[in-house]
Amino acid sequence: MERQSAGNVRWLRPREISDRLGVSLACLSKWRTEGKGPAFVKLGGERGAIRYSEADLEAFLDARRRASAPRAA
Repeated sequence: MERQSAGNVRWLRPREISDRLGVSLACLSKWRTEGKGPAFVKLGGERGAIRYSEADLEAFLDARRRASAPRAA
């Protein structure tokens, strides 16, 4: 996994995000167009590189965290 640092920000590539979330790259791309996935930045023009900050990934996961419901006996 290649990580790039700019200051204290750790930038992750789409493949790293898809691996961590257990979704395909196509699913991650669809989430970007629908505004459903983690926040991202696009570097360069139309075909520029997509990067996700590790902090934004954690925020995305935290927002979806659910407590387990107790099971009935």
